[in-house]
Amino acid sequence: MKKIVLIVMLGFMFSIINAQSSAQKVRIGIIASPAISWFKGADKNVNSGKVRMGVEYGILLNINLAKTQENYVLETGITGVVMGGNAVYDTLVFPNDSLGYRNGVDARYKMQYLNIPISLKLKTNQIGYITYYGQLGFVPGFKVGARVDSDALGYENEKLDKNNETIITAPLFAFGLNVGAGIEYALNDRTALILGVNFVNNFTNGIKLKAEDKDKQVFKYVLLRAGIMF
Repeated sequence: MKKIVLIVMLGFMFSIINAQSSAQKVRIGIIASPAISWFKGADKNVNSGKVRMGVEYGILLNINLAKTQENYVLETGITGVVMGGNAVYDTLVFPNDSLGYRNGVDARYKMQYLNIPISLKLKTNQIGYITYYGQLGFVPGFKVGARVDSDALGYENEKLDKNNETIITAPLFAFGLNVGAGIEYALNDRTALILGVNFVNNFTNGIKLKAEDKDKQVFKYVLLRAGIMF
């Protein structure tokens, strides 16, 4: 899976470099953003625990939608995000366990996703050196790694993949809403610093319990976006 991710990233980088060389309306950005993430369960049985620190990194592609203006931009790219969250289950059912259930089960999740965000970015005209922007879009993602620690279950950095024997699984796909705002600080005619805040609210299950697949358990995170646009 990691080899496939590397091939996809290299192919994407090559394509956007070619795109930038053939059209001035295309700009490339590089980001490395700290993240604050947490776990949210829809069922009252699942309680959110402590937030976790993470990071997003990757390449953004900004495409101006108007020929003579830069106020309307389609933003996409390819990014990796490392994040997670803590959860406490009031009652956790064990389908193959003679005990049947356990109370007060804690779990600490560490997740890695490859995301292909796409959003509409609305920008003001440049005021001095600063351009303000807001954006709204979606973040499709693919799980490339998932692990869980749980003292109550005896899991220590346990992988959550299709071959695991845990009572917890992590779906391959993720999909969320992305809302953001920030500024671009111009260094020259083509180069600008990016500073902003993005909130990603996932709709799809990040975690599934084998005995309770109907319960919705998702991850949410805030990005303190930092980068440079060329």
